[in-house]
Amino acid sequence: MGGAAGQAGASGGADQAGAGQGGGAGAGGAPEPPVPATKDELFAFLKAGSYKGFAGESKVHASTGPHSNVRTYLNAPLVASLQAGSSSHPQGSAAIKELYSGNQLIGWAVDVKTAADSQNGAGWYWYEVFSTTDGSSPIISNAGPNFCSNCHKNGGSDFVLTPFPLQ
Repeated sequence: MGGAAGQAGASGGADQAGAGQGGGAGAGGAPEPPVPATKDELFAFLKAGSYKGFAGESKVHASTGPHSNVRTYLNAPLVASLQAGSSSHPQGSAAIKELYSGNQLIGWAVDVKTAADSQNGAGWYWYEVFSTTDGSSPIISNAGPNFCSNCHKNGGSDFVLTPFPLQ
């Protein structure tokens, strides 16, 4: 595992932009920022690399899904939930998938749990963008059942398909 992989803290923190509860302990014990669940705030969060202190995969690899080459980061509430083997993740859980073409970062795919109940995908905010400089036109930016949730409901744990523990 690379980076802060394997580190997890208790969930807690304040609500931000509909993301629900956020922040646990990140790298070095500093509180993690909650992952925003609105298009503009999330793009700014991603562009700033605010997720880089989250537990992350050690390297870019081929995705087992439709996302080509990826490197995934999980926030502390999601890591703690996966470590506990929970069948439902807490509000504020988030997975951030960096999308690559070769070794070049070309965008992100993100899911943030915005409600305590997944509601068949409606309790998650789904986001995917193929740009690292302009977040104005993501291919998806909404909550609810959509083509992301249609795939994510099959297998995994509460709409999270990322293999755990992270590699």
